[in-house]
Amino acid sequence: IDIELACGEERVSRLARLAKEKGMGVVVSKHDFEKTPPAKEISDTLVRMKNLGADLPKYAVMPHSPEDVLELLAATWDANCQVGPVITMSMGELGKVSRVAGGLFGSCLTFGAGQNASAPGQIDAENLRAILEDLQPYDGNAAGWNGQASRD
Repeated sequence: IDIELACGEERVSRLARLAKEKGMGVVVSKHDFEKTPPAKEISDTLVRMKNLGADLPKYAVMPHSPEDVLELLAATWDANCQVGPVITMSMGELGKVSRVAGGLFGSCLTFGAGQNASAPGQIDAENLRAILEDLQPYDGNAAGWNGQASRD
């Protein structure tokens, strides 16, 4: 189940608990269609989502510059170091790079478009798969990278 953080933290926590009692996985989401908050705010929000019961915290932002995309990726790395896998993406044309490179920073999932995109900047699923396969920097067993972010 995907629960939007905007419905209130008490409600998110209650719904997450009920979903887990029913054996469901829980995604807690936040979408900012206007801007990209500072990296610390994004990271803190992802950690808060995890503490509210998210199996996977998800944060999507709208970048207005390449620096905004870097803010999102830095926050992704930081949150992953603190709580493990998260889902993040920058939307729109500028954000497309985050959809294909997010995995290197701790985002464990990305979204591709079927016939119609459901969010700005989604890449066609078939093209996304080809890009991800071409850019795959490791085979899962490569020395020095285990897929888990670390501050060391």
